[in-house]
Amino acid sequence: MLSFHTFLDEQYLSEDFQMRLVPATNAFELLKQNHYLRDRMPRATKLVGAAFETGNPDPIAAVFFGFPARAWPVPVLELTRLVRNNDAKISLTQL
Repeated sequence: MLSFHTFLDEQYLSEDFQMRLVPATNAFELLKQNHYLRDRMPRATKLVGAAFETGNPDPIAAVFFGFPARAWPVPVLELTRLVRNNDAKISLTQL
């Protein structure tokens, strides 16, 4: 079993933004509003990291990871969605 909580319990991207692991349902509204596959949660989502403005409880960006369709000989996660609010002042490369 893979555990990422020690890897990313909470990381500060800058003094204005922080990133932490969240349940996929917490970032789904952001995905519905800002991704071209509006109402589709990625299948096999295993890990979601969300970026927040300091002091704001609503995510402004999110990255979704899941298991790849093809089996690998080692545990692998692949990026399945990368999304942010249009007015977010954070680049996707910071995630």
